[in-house]
Amino acid sequence: MESLKYILFGIALFAGVPVLAGLAYVKRFVLRWLVFTAVFLSHENFRLSLNFFPAETYRGTARGMEITVADMLLWSLMLALLLIYRQRFRFLPRGGWLYLLYFFWCSLSLSNAVNQLYSIFELWKMLMMWICFLVIANYLYFTRDIEPILKGIGAVVMWAFVVVINQKYLQGRFQTPGIFAHQNTAGMYMGMIGPLFLTRWLEERNTLWDSVFYATAFVFSGAIAFFTFSRGAMLFYPIGCAVALLLSLGHRICKRKVLIVLFIGTCATLGLLKMAPRIIARFERAPESSKLTRLRLAKAAINMANDKKFVGVGINNWGIKINPPFTYAEYREELNYDEDFKDGLVETIYLMTAAECGWVGLGFLILCFGGFWFINVVNWFRTYRTNINYLAAGICGGLLSVYGQSMLEWVLKQSPTFYELMMIFAIISAVSMIMSVIGGEIPLSEPLPGQVRPLRGERTRPSTPPRSRPAQSPQGSGH
Repeated sequence: MESLKYILFGIALFAGVPVLAGLAYVKRFVLRWLVFTAVFLSHENFRLSLNFFPAETYRGTARGMEITVADMLLWSLMLALLLIYRQRFRFLPRGGWLYLLYFFWCSLSLSNAVNQLYSIFELWKMLMMWICFLVIANYLYFTRDIEPILKGIGAVVMWAFVVVINQKYLQGRFQTPGIFAHQNTAGMYMGMIGPLFLTRWLEERNTLWDSVFYATAFVFSGAIAFFTFSRGAMLFYPIGCAVALLLSLGHRICKRKVLIVLFIGTCATLGLLKMAPRIIARFERAPESSKLTRLRLAKAAINMANDKKFVGVGINNWGIKINPPFTYAEYREELNYDEDFKDGLVETIYLMTAAECGWVGLGFLILCFGGFWFINVVNWFRTYRTNINYLAAGICGGLLSVYGQSMLEWVLKQSPTFYELMMIFAIISAVSMIMSVIGGEIPLSEPLPGQVRPLRGERTRPSTPPRSRPAQSPQGSGH
């Protein structure tokens, strides 16, 4: 059975990838559907993946060199975009240097890694995320077609909701992970995208279908976040949505938005009243041992970071360094842990990065996070007179939610949430580049339209003639 997977992988790699790229080059609707499919399948990294050098028992952020179906679809998309746009393809989209700088410093931690293969597992995953960023940023920059991306993530949310309902009401689970490996992963995934679905739902120019789709996606994402009973998700999901809502209302207040806000407020109040006893119990009855374990692991992470200040103990080597013969976990002796007992991961991505990549590595992570958030804030001001302001508003709330939740959890390093984060970064990058091309001359007349079309002033292939866009005054843009 294992050999069959390798055979199928070989066929997909050497036949499927170039064939799909060729089809996407010839037929643009194939390009669009490939984007949707790649985005949708990015949540699946177990059943639809091939793991080279698997280390399934290792307690780390990467347990092998995985290649997923989503990865191969992204390779096809990258090849297709290179064929279509050739030398215009952006190999360093706006803000990309922030991630590359962080990646470079993480790679330096190989010098301190006890097991360099484990470090390569994580670096490989980071490289796949960079390809995802390149593909989504270039696709959106050249086509201004946001729909396959948002619809793909929306489809993930809707499928996850079906599974969550089954787990909660048919299987009787208290905390429901849905289609994800852990409930914290599910909560973070929803916290990142829920605010963006909210601001898109509030848009005045939505079709009826779009209004229904994004309203459903927003409601489902909120329900999933709270059904996980993840304390981080329950705390930061509402904060992210509140920030997104304030920015959306700060852009424009209209009757539609007021009615939707009243509807959301009513539903949220009723839902919280129903769930209040369980939510309160989740916070009050949290075991003291869980809190103590978090604190002990955090102290061990600080010990590692202080010992290897510059490049850390080695990316994805936490699972080795936290256990004997290493002595970073000072509490093991007082708790009489057996030498065979394997400690878990520190429950915050920030201290995890500090331990594995040093305090300098943590600085580069914060620079990456803060840099993209700053670019997005700039996007909010630059798109103020356009109909794509909702993107910056929603993303601002989503990033604040995930950055905050990451203080309590490390699951942003898991593939589904990592992919989603890189897609959000790619949207930020593409919007920034688009606004640099458009400037203040012509406000966008549509919220990143659903059809593929070239940028203003660029030549197009004969098979896809450019579509004219009439100049409009700011009043004609709908805002």
